[in-house]
Amino acid sequence: MSSELDDIHSLLDEIFAADGENGDPGPDGYDEKVEATHRELMKQLAFYAEDGSTFDPDGEYLCGTCYYRQVMDWADLPACYIVEGEISLETGSCQFYRLGNPDSEWNPIPMKEKYSKEVANYAERSKEKGFGCYPRCEYGAIAEGKDSDGREIWCGQFRVHVRAKACCAFEDGSDLVQIEGVTK
Repeated sequence: MSSELDDIHSLLDEIFAADGENGDPGPDGYDEKVEATHRELMKQLAFYAEDGSTFDPDGEYLCGTCYYRQVMDWADLPACYIVEGEISLETGSCQFYRLGNPDSEWNPIPMKEKYSKEVANYAERSKEKGFGCYPRCEYGAIAEGKDSDGREIWCGQFRVHVRAKACCAFEDGSDLVQIEGVTK
């Protein structure tokens, strides 16, 4: 197990160091095999979503469209089944986002204790009112060339092609505010 962790740490060091450069190397500098490895790390470590149940085709990733939002007929308090405290349906999100409608099922995940906002990486974006790679994230920019799967955005954080409406937990922007919650 420790050799796997060492490999992951080495890859992350390589990605984040890259001689301090995170810009798009251009079509002559792309290596799709390396990018596939980086993208897999993004999925595992940064909850990167470009398809599946964690992908929002609208590219917003807000609590208001998340499967884990708690709908209560008797209260006006926006809440979540897995994150403690009040959340914002219009401007908030966390790394556990999953697209879906909780109205159709009873308590999607009965947890004994919820995650604190800090642990869930809960944040709010009051200006953007959404999350996602492009144009909202400071690391996303139009790539000089697409990859063979048509990914048109370059992620400067992970040095990889991504989809414009994809998102990960490293999402950042000038209006992003990390919200700290109660930690037990």
